[in-house]
Amino acid sequence: MNDYWEHTFDVENTGRLVESLLSNTWNYGNPNRADRADKVLKIDPKRVYCTGWSMGAMTSLWLMAKHPQTFTAGLIIAGQQRPADMAPLAHQKVLIITGTEDDKATPWNEKCIPVWEQAGGKVVRPKETLDPTLIFPIDQQEKLTAQINGYLAQNGNITFLTFQGVDHMGSARKFFHIRAARDWLLSQTKA
Repeated sequence: MNDYWEHTFDVENTGRLVESLLSNTWNYGNPNRADRADKVLKIDPKRVYCTGWSMGAMTSLWLMAKHPQTFTAGLIIAGQQRPADMAPLAHQKVLIITGTEDDKATPWNEKCIPVWEQAGGKVVRPKETLDPTLIFPIDQQEKLTAQINGYLAQNGNITFLTFQGVDHMGSARKFFHIRAARDWLLSQTKA
């Protein structure tokens, strides 16, 4: 996926692969060994997540929009998509994190907010920005966790947070270390 919304067939093939894995028929055993012949992947279809940074986040957004029944939730770090393609995300669980100095991801996601709201989604988009100095040290994120959990508790299915002074490249070095974001993602389940 690139900045012109172009992608290879591999992106759609990834969606097909995930759906095929969810059928739980992938045998990874060894038919030549009795103790391994019946081993099948065990994937909980209620807990399938999509996450990525930059182009990986763009791909995640695209996959979630094209295969809304497949993914339980998504954690999107500094990625964007064409607003016209994002209406199917209106009823999915998505946490988007960007930086104020990211001149692509932040404004493109801002353009998606009316699309999601018009499609019936509830978007939590705080006016205030978050302080990136609260991310490190990782074992002292209590204040940041309380802030993020406060936004997540507003029960929006899409929560869009922005950190002050962080650019696109800086987001990769910081945002995947946010425990509250990871904990939120892994706690999501389909009904």
